[in-house]
Amino acid sequence: MRMPDNKTVEAPKDPEEQNPGSTEELQVILEASQKLAETLDLREVLQNAVESILKLVGLDSAVVYLKEGANLRLWATYPPLPPDFPDHLSVAPIDDHPHLKTAMETGTHLLINDLREEISSEAEGEVVRQRGLRTVLYVPMVVDSKAIGALIVGSTTDVVDIPPRRIALSRTLANLAALTARNARLYAELNTYSSELKESLAERIRVEEERKTLQEELLQAQKMESVGRLAGGVAHDFNNMLNVILGYTELAIDKLPSDSPINAYLEEVHVAAKRSAEVTRQLLAFARKQPIAPKIIDLNDAIESMLKMLRRLIGEDIDLRWNPSPEPVLVYMDPTQLDQILANLCINARDALGGKGNLTIETGIFTFDESYCAKHQGFLPGEYSMLAVSDNGKGIEEEQLGNLFDPFYTTKEEGTGLGLATVYGIVRQNNGFINVYSEPGEGTTFKAFMPRKSGTPQSLESPHRGEVPQGAGETLMVVEDDPSILELTQLILQGLGYEVIAVGSPRDAINTLEESKCEIDLLLTDVVMPGMTGKELVKELESRCEGVKVLYMSGYTSNVIAHRGVLDEGVNFLQKPFSREALAIKVRAALGD
Repeated sequence: MRMPDNKTVEAPKDPEEQNPGSTEELQVILEASQKLAETLDLREVLQNAVESILKLVGLDSAVVYLKEGANLRLWATYPPLPPDFPDHLSVAPIDDHPHLKTAMETGTHLLINDLREEISSEAEGEVVRQRGLRTVLYVPMVVDSKAIGALIVGSTTDVVDIPPRRIALSRTLANLAALTARNARLYAELNTYSSELKESLAERIRVEEERKTLQEELLQAQKMESVGRLAGGVAHDFNNMLNVILGYTELAIDKLPSDSPINAYLEEVHVAAKRSAEVTRQLLAFARKQPIAPKIIDLNDAIESMLKMLRRLIGEDIDLRWNPSPEPVLVYMDPTQLDQILANLCINARDALGGKGNLTIETGIFTFDESYCAKHQGFLPGEYSMLAVSDNGKGIEEEQLGNLFDPFYTTKEEGTGLGLATVYGIVRQNNGFINVYSEPGEGTTFKAFMPRKSGTPQSLESPHRGEVPQGAGETLMVVEDDPSILELTQLILQGLGYEVIAVGSPRDAINTLEESKCEIDLLLTDVVMPGMTGKELVKELESRCEGVKVLYMSGYTSNVIAHRGVLDEGVNFLQKPFSREALAIKVRAALGD
């Protein structure tokens, strides 16, 4: 079909009068584009392109070759290849097909009126004999100005004339097929586990959602790391200041008569300082910088011992239900961290209940396999001990669930936003993970999973009660670079009956001990100090003061005497800010009493 001469025609009323068959041709292009968009299977895409170009040009043979390095691979053909079609023609060097190479290198079509008369290589001659080709149109498949292959359409009966309009439309179709083929290849590369390459658009969405989830997890990890650095930088100085406030307040209260009106003021200062210390402690727990001394504990026994305290914490109008697992639920963690987890989760449930309702604590043992973990983000295969706290309160809105464990995020007027963040940090520090399940009006369940431990549970130490233990004239050296803390610690220890040598730096400590021939019973040293850490000081003294007993104190250990928050074995440690009672107990323990 030839194009009519339309140079003298202006604005025809009926476009089909000017270009007979143009509507039909455009309809073919439209249908082809729709078919190409229906699948991301590369072979199916190219077969659609073959069928569409045959319909467009009106010939009876077509193939698609894609470039693979220096070779061409046959991907689609019509009519189907005969059984005896040579394998070396299905994958062949580009140089063996000069006409095809020319079209791809120039990026434009090449029309051969009768290929039987213009065979340019042995391989082309073999193709002509196999397919019976006469007129052949080579159309490069171009995307981003680069030919990735070619559509080849031909006649096997007669020499035919292909109108320029249809050649132009063939180029459009080839480029559309090239773009779709490239997308199909990219899709196939993202799904290398699938040999059939038949994943749907929904699968692409899933991959994108996974990428988004991983990005969110990375941002969350970076956020936690930033908070951790902030906590580490602030905690040391902040805890020192709080220690001074708490310590001198306790000393002042002890010195004043019990009926002094000033006592009430000092008690308020003391309470406020303790609250501030708790905020710092929670911040360190969230950032996984809290020094811990883990041991094997049975969640059932530990929770059982806490029920009385928890009932007081949540109030009389809330029904506390305890459902322990029938078998021991062992974990390896610091018992004080379990106290923090339970207290914070129960307080959160209490507030959600508004003071009245049901609160349930339960334990259990769960095993997650790889197939389950693949479908649940954040889970890792293994056997886990579970602690769950549930309430039948108002529930949590879906848009709030993603921020629950963020530090300082709270929906309560008087909340600090550190309770659940503390729980999250503790669980993660113990190689576990925590999930929340909630629906508005249906209540909320928090489930913490920590690696299940085997072995024998260790006994839980009861908090000290009674008189503050006193010294018996032992000599203690205190090393602290903060003058206020140094003076406070010296005053407290002297008041407890100890002889105290107070020095402001590790170097002064070494010099003093050399002069006194190491006649001390205990070295009490800060951990993080300028020039030399407490641990480095102890190492220096090991060769000079053999067998000296050591008690470390710090608000932030910075992994000096702990690794990933776990205290090194055999380390005696006093967490700042400390009370007079806590200092007295730790000193006696370090001395071996």
